[in-house]
Amino acid sequence: MPTINDYRFESVRLDSYKILPYLWKVEPEKLAAAGFYYTGESDNVKCFMCNVILCEWKLKDDPFADHQRESSQCEFIRNIPCGNVPFGTDPSTIPTPVFNKGIDIPEIPFESQPMIDLPSNQSYENREIVERRAYWLEQLVGQNSFKPNYLIIFSEYNVRLATYDKWPKSKSQAKKLAAAGFCYSGNSDQTICYYCDGRLNNWEPNDDPWAEHAKWFHYCHYLIISKGTEFINNITGKSYIKIVSI
Repeated sequence: MPTINDYRFESVRLDSYKILPYLWKVEPEKLAAAGFYYTGESDNVKCFMCNVILCEWKLKDDPFADHQRESSQCEFIRNIPCGNVPFGTDPSTIPTPVFNKGIDIPEIPFESQPMIDLPSNQSYENREIVERRAYWLEQLVGQNSFKPNYLIIFSEYNVRLATYDKWPKSKSQAKKLAAAGFCYSGNSDQTICYYCDGRLNNWEPNDDPWAEHAKWFHYCHYLIISKGTEFINNITGKSYIKIVSI
């Protein structure tokens, strides 16, 4: 069974489609070239770098365009060196991603993305123009690095809640924020989703953390897994059928 590190090889990604060779409406060569490998479920494919999963492929779909649309901050799709090994390339010329094997709780990198101020009264009709902040955890803690322990540690509710030790507002609100995937930065009321790197502040007492998560970061897999696509679609008023849970 290939590991996540093996899927940086385009040839390994292409081999994953041989399980069901007649399933694909889009050429497997194009999917593999766009960074995707087959997950083994339905027609779900997953990027080796950013972990976004796409499905429901149709004839003439463009894997590169879909990848760019659904995960525009992916280092692979942005042509940033990330360990990808295309066909015909000597692997020794491409650095292997570094895996952090430590057990210390890493410091949350709050400087990497801008913070979104939550408006008291504002239409979200233009939220599509908000820049996507899906760096995904493996990319957050260091450039071109995978650090799965960060994802594992902050996936625990109690660990996220512990970051709110000096939260300036109500403890009940802190519990709701932690449940919705947010950690506290330690500055003002700035919060960050441990999974998708979504950042929000200016929280009001009646704000619903899950709803705000969906309004601004509908693509977050933690959100999708926890609340489901129907909840997200109801909040956003749109149907994001291309992204599925992992």
